[in-house]
Amino acid sequence: MQCLDDLFKWLRTEGGQVAVYDATNSTKDRRDEIRKRCGENGVEVIYVETLCTDQEQIAFNVRETKLFSPDYKNMSAEEAIQDFKKRIAQYEKAYETLEDDQLSYLKLINVGPERKIIINRPTVSIMARLASYAMNLHIQRRVIYLTRHGESEANRTGKIGLDTDLSADGVLYSAALATFLGKHLSRDADVKVWTSTMRRTIQTASRLSWDRVAWKALDEIDAGRCDGMSYEEIEQRMPEEFSMRKADKLTYRYPRGESYQDVMIRLEPILLEMERVTQPLVIVAHQAILRVLYGYLKDIPPTEVPNIEIPLHCVIELVPKTYGVEEQRHPLMIEPKLGSSPYS
Repeated sequence: MQCLDDLFKWLRTEGGQVAVYDATNSTKDRRDEIRKRCGENGVEVIYVETLCTDQEQIAFNVRETKLFSPDYKNMSAEEAIQDFKKRIAQYEKAYETLEDDQLSYLKLINVGPERKIIINRPTVSIMARLASYAMNLHIQRRVIYLTRHGESEANRTGKIGLDTDLSADGVLYSAALATFLGKHLSRDADVKVWTSTMRRTIQTASRLSWDRVAWKALDEIDAGRCDGMSYEEIEQRMPEEFSMRKADKLTYRYPRGESYQDVMIRLEPILLEMERVTQPLVIVAHQAILRVLYGYLKDIPPTEVPNIEIPLHCVIELVPKTYGVEEQRHPLMIEPKLGSSPYS
């Protein structure tokens, strides 16, 4: 109940919009008490129930996730498995499933081929998005490779935006990327490769042996009237714009262009598709785009996203897990001659 009070405070006074109250609300009386207190505080409630009836899946879940929980850091694997099975048995004794037709709820039963989703009283629009997200959830371990395109002609001259070809160093990076991924992923594997629709990403991925899909949503942030300028030129010719961007990169919108917040909204369908993919995934995109994708995967606060370091000619390898994301960075041998602007 103290946690619930913290939730109300966050929604009322700290700018919160949607809160996830993660707890074992396993009885009807407990859920009714939560609904009553939420009603008194003007908060609408959507219940989410997850059920797993597949015993093999349960055993897999315990081995793959619970053994790495802080609860079991000082236990052997066998002790942890036995303990968690006892916890499940206790929950089963007391649990009362959601079945009140007057409640708004989403029920997810299993996550494999036998997946079933039940939606009751979808009274708010977020229910549709929640259902779409739940339909695409899976627990298969997979690897995601993020990389910027190779150095472009615009990078070489310090210009932002534009749709230019790769520089000579960028072409070398394209070859180095193909060699690197060829060593880490089987040529015959079902690998997904996504690029933007811009020439520099398509050219960077052109040597990869797997099928490629170009997404308009992965195009670089739109710099509007600043497209084709260097940051030094923006500072000289548009000092107010330069100052506003430096003060708040998250909400700053280029004149007739986009902000990072705009890009985050634009990338929502990509994030949903990224969650759905179970195969190895390679994304060749742009700095602002990869900052947003990386920030989502690593659970980085939005205000910090515009400053995430995503260097040229480096592959970021990510493996999502239940408790965090494993990360390795692989700088490849090509070094850009100019590098990124210090203002980027």
